[in-house]
Parts: sequence; structure tokens; C-alpha cells
Amino acid sequence: MMAGAAPRRTQQLLDGSLRPRLNRSSIICGKERALEGGGGEGERAVALYMACKHLPAAVLAAPGERAGMLAQAAAMLQKIGHRSRLPHCYHLMKSVGTLPSAP
Repeated sequence: MMAGAAPRRTQQLLDGSLRPRLNRSSIICGKERALEGGGGEGERAVALYMACKHLPAAVLAAPGERAGMLAQAAAMLQKIGHRSRLPHCYHLMKSVGTLPSAP
């Protein structure tokens, strides 16, 4: 379990990022799906970010795993244009010491 995270919400994000999604669109949630890239990339990026933020270092197997997960999350967030979460991801990358030269 992640330290300091809301267990139910964290599990929902992780489960949602691993499960394939049915690409049904409606008038109400069409804009949200467009922001996610249609394939759940936004949820997957948020799940990666939350895992990096809340998992203790001992849980992650390889030393560079956290850096790789953060880089992947930042790339996904930038790709889909998720401007509200991207600065948080960059801040966490900076604290871990893996911030790219030009965010």
C-alpha cells in the first residue's frame, strides 16, 4: 500500500490504467475523453505520478525506476496537454533529481 495516499483512489487509478477501456463517447464526457487522449493516457500518467509520489523507495525494484516512471508520466501529460498536473510532475522530478533541461 502506498504511504500517505488515499488507498481507494490510488487503487482506482492503478486499476483503471491497467484495464483496457471501451471507447464510448457521449456528449457529456466527450471533452474529458479528448483530454485523456481517448486511451486513458491521462489516468495512466496520473497513476504513475501518484505511485512515484507515494511509494517508498524500497518498493521500487531498480534505482532508476522512479525516474523512468516520472519521465513517462511527464511525457504523457505533455502529450495530452494536461497543464494542471504537469507542474506537479516536474516538481517531483526536481526533488528526485531527474528534471530534464527544458520542461
